[in-house]
Amino acid sequence: DVTDFHGLNDTWVIKITYEGELIWQKCYGGSNFDETHSIFDYSPNQLIFIASSSSTDGDITENIGDGDFWIVAIDTLSNLLWQKSIGGTLDDYPYKIIKSTENEVLTCGYTFSSDFDVSPSYESPNYWVVKLKFCDTQYFLDNDNDGYGDVLSDTILCEIPVGYVLDSTDCNDSI
Repeated sequence: DVTDFHGLNDTWVIKITYEGELIWQKCYGGSNFDETHSIFDYSPNQLIFIASSSSTDGDITENIGDGDFWIVAIDTLSNLLWQKSIGGTLDDYPYKIIKSTENEVLTCGYTFSSDFDVSPSYESPNYWVVKLKFCDTQYFLDNDNDGYGDVLSDTILCEIPVGYVLDSTDCNDSI
């Protein structure tokens, strides 16, 4: 039943009926070691899982070091929606991810790193707890400062940047 295998170890997510019949399955990862530790329903149409990944190819678009915390969101049809790698240059191993509040997750594990995303420490390994906030508000560039933005020039951030607005109905943003 396993398809789309990428390499050494992958994350394999399956959806089954209450009776155990396979609805869909999919592998996520790259050519190196990718191992999932936790998955949960983030919203009615989105699942989030946490994995340890040392891959730099396949589904993984970023790798900081030997092994990173790899946070991945998929939809209920198995499509990869977004991903984020966090960690340092040495091994970082996640164990659990949970929804904390709306647009926030908590993840924990341990790290041997003391650079990049990981604060320097005195001894290694250390426990590492990370809180991630997801920003999904779309803002639109308002070049003419009329309060209406250009639908073709947008960004997604947590807070509104200078020169941007929420409204995308400007018919001519150059005047």
